[in-house]
Amino acid sequence: MRDIHPKYNKITVQFPKGDTFETYSTFSEEKLFLDVDFRKHPAWTKKGVASANESNAKVTKFKEKFGNMSFSTKSSNSSAPAVEKEKKDDATESKSE
Repeated sequence: MRDIHPKYNKITVQFPKGDTFETYSTFSEEKLFLDVDFRKHPAWTKKGVASANESNAKVTKFKEKFGNMSFSTKSSNSSAPAVEKEKKDDATESKSE
């Protein structure tokens, strides 16, 4: 039987400011140097939560404006056949003129 799984090693993770912690990973080297401290990143701080809530308001506004639109190829939206019918009526009127 082939050994297809990567080795699981103990590594040291180092933050930009120099503090470290140890964990286990399939990372091939003994040390992992991070460019960004995830503890200070806006996504994980109160500032990030505030911007996420702000973004949520934008999403809500978008859904209010465009929520009834359907982008699927199947016509499951009840308003889609009405639009097609209007187009057919317009074509019929233009032919009769």
